[in-house]
Amino acid sequence: MSATPTIVLVHGAFADAASWAPVTAALLEQGHTVRVPPVYNRSLVEDAASIRAFVEQIDGPVLLAGHSYGGAVITVAGVAENVVGLVYVSGYALDEGESLGQLQGGFPDSDLAANLVYHAVPGRSR
Repeated sequence: MSATPTIVLVHGAFADAASWAPVTAALLEQGHTVRVPPVYNRSLVEDAASIRAFVEQIDGPVLLAGHSYGGAVITVAGVAENVVGLVYVSGYALDEGESLGQLQGGFPDSDLAANLVYHAVPGRSR
């Protein structure tokens, strides 16, 4: 078992693993072991369970880093026994027993949802 943690990068809700590409490249260049699993955006409970299961398959210590919604995911998934630390990159850090909805409820609504536009793709249903 390695003493150096594997770094697991967890992306936010409106991104994918590619959003970590520059960070992944820099960490790999420095000799770190890096993994960037997908987050399926099903629910906080399901996404955290998926990341926790991923982390538990890693032999040795894990450092979890989460961006935005990924911060909430790592807060919940971070209870895996081999997780040695959590890093929040502009991420949601929930208090014990706090929900993402409660945390977001303390801030004004964003204009993001109102500005999202659905574009139909020919031959595909919604």
